Amino acid sequence: ACAMFIENPGMEMRDIAEQCGFSSQSNFSIVFKYNTGFTPGDWSRMVKAKLINNEKVDVDDYLL
Repeated sequence: ACAMFIENPGMEMRDIAEQCGFSSQSNFSIVFKYNTGFTPGDWSRMVKAKLINNEKVDVDDYLL
C-alpha cells in the first residue's frame, strides 16, 4: 500500500485499500496503523508534504 501510494500520490487510500484486497476501509486502517504506526490519512499527508518538497521517501522508513 505504501509503495503504491508513493508511486501514485494522487491515488485515494480507499482505492489502494481495495487493490490490496480489503473490502473494508476500517480494516485497512487498522492493519495500516499496526504496520506503520500512522493512520492512512496522517501517513499520506506526511508523505505528500515530503514529495512536494522533493524529499526522499522510502517505504522501509515507514514500516515498524
